[in-house]
Amino acid sequence: HLAAVEENMGKRGFGNFVPGQMTFGSRQVTTLDFSRTNPDGTTWHTRQYIFVDGGLMYTLGFGSNAPPGAVSAQQESMARSFMFEPST
Repeated sequence: HLAAVEENMGKRGFGNFVPGQMTFGSRQVTTLDFSRTNPDGTTWHTRQYIFVDGGLMYTLGFGSNAPPGAVSAQQESMARSFMFEPST
């Protein structure tokens, strides 16, 4: 999945791909950070949280032109609150 995201986002001008892992409760979560420089010179930073639940994969993404450290705690808090509900 990460290779497909990198290829797709690379076509849109993103680069600097850095994969990672986090644990939310008992769930292992893959992260992918990447960025691009906008025409006005600002940098757009993106983080995706990739949750795998059986045969399903969920991707929760955040993007901002704020430096990564300035919003990472808020983004992580929102990602940790992401709930999986079984479909009926």
